[in-house]
Amino acid sequence: SLDVNLVAACGREKMADESARLCPGMADVVVGTPGRIVAHMRETEGFERQLSTVEWLVIDDADRLLQQSHQDWLPRLMAAVERKPGLAEQSKYADPEADSEAEIYHAGNPDLAAPAEQGCNGLPSGLSLCDYVVMSDPQVIDAEAALGWRRGVRKLILSATLTRHPAKLHSLRLHRPLHLHAATADDMSGSNKRFSLPTTLSERCAVVPPGGKPLALVLELQAHFSTGDSAGDGGTTDAGGVIVFAATVETSHRLARVLQLYGGVAVSEYSARLRPEDRRASLKRLADGTTQVLVCSDVLSRGIDVSGVTLVVNYDAPSHPKTYVHRVGRTARAGRRGAAITLLLREEVRFFSQLRKKAGLRAIKPAAIAAYRAVVAHNESAVARCTACLGELETVLAHESMQLLQPTADVAALATDAGLDKVAQ
Repeated sequence: SLDVNLVAACGREKMADESARLCPGMADVVVGTPGRIVAHMRETEGFERQLSTVEWLVIDDADRLLQQSHQDWLPRLMAAVERKPGLAEQSKYADPEADSEAEIYHAGNPDLAAPAEQGCNGLPSGLSLCDYVVMSDPQVIDAEAALGWRRGVRKLILSATLTRHPAKLHSLRLHRPLHLHAATADDMSGSNKRFSLPTTLSERCAVVPPGGKPLALVLELQAHFSTGDSAGDGGTTDAGGVIVFAATVETSHRLARVLQLYGGVAVSEYSARLRPEDRRASLKRLADGTTQVLVCSDVLSRGIDVSGVTLVVNYDAPSHPKTYVHRVGRTARAGRRGAAITLLLREEVRFFSQLRKKAGLRAIKPAAIAAYRAVVAHNESAVARCTACLGELETVLAHESMQLLQPTADVAALATDAGLDKVAQ
């Protein structure tokens, strides 16, 4: 383990308790949310001044944070971390032509180089291209070090779907930026590539009839836990945790209840309708294996890393390419295998194909409704049980509305004969 003092400033504790650990010299690494950091800059004595000693600034999930402007967090933070002794004096030594000497290398093939051009707001034009890397001249860096110049705070801007908006990038006040795009050479071959996905991710989609999604989900979970072949390609993906994404908070709650009634595997919910402590508990259960299936809204699609998730199910198709990339990014992480399945109605097929094309992702041929019906014909017991659970759902929701049942209470005990448990061992 690292011998560092790490402090979380995210509102999970009282302001006074966080402030006590943010006194000068107390913290080596601070992890926080924008709103909480600004609050400490305003209320914690010495904290804003201490930010002028920051050496590394990391902004994770940058495209989403750059859309947030509450309390003017970004310009305030940039001003604080860049308020360094000698920074004004250093600027007079800066070479105005230095950026034009940068070289741009293709990340997939270093032999493919392009001349550096000056883009808007002083940024190299290559920064707007996901498949290029901007490299500063090492001789310039060495010269600065020899003269004792301070290069200021280093900034790491991370996102699976980094924005290309010039104004938003300019707000980060980047100097000689390096744009690194983690992708294979094959990913970089197309000029329309906006995003890339892990090569260890298997994707497929299936067309289901109206009203058939609950049963289709149950059948997918049965296949996942019985064979471990979530990809449906005869591979060796181990059965592991499952995350199911629904379009709305209400849909995710209803779907979680249906799966709990069906029984057999532990199912939890993660959505904005739950208290923060309940959401954290749901994540913890998925991480330690107590819960096998987590049904959630898009609140979980970003910034969450849960080990052991091998299957992502898009119960409702996403409406934006970025949403799809972040959803399926919950599996196949750090070189591990994973699978993503999208359930589509017939009228959603064209939109989903266009969404993938817009994102620069390869086309996927959906499994036809006939394939779904063939599977259903051999699972009459699953059909009957799922139908019964959908009928019982209204009773559960009625109990919740009368406050006879807590929304977070597991209703699996109401299930009769085992459903998924036969294959969940």
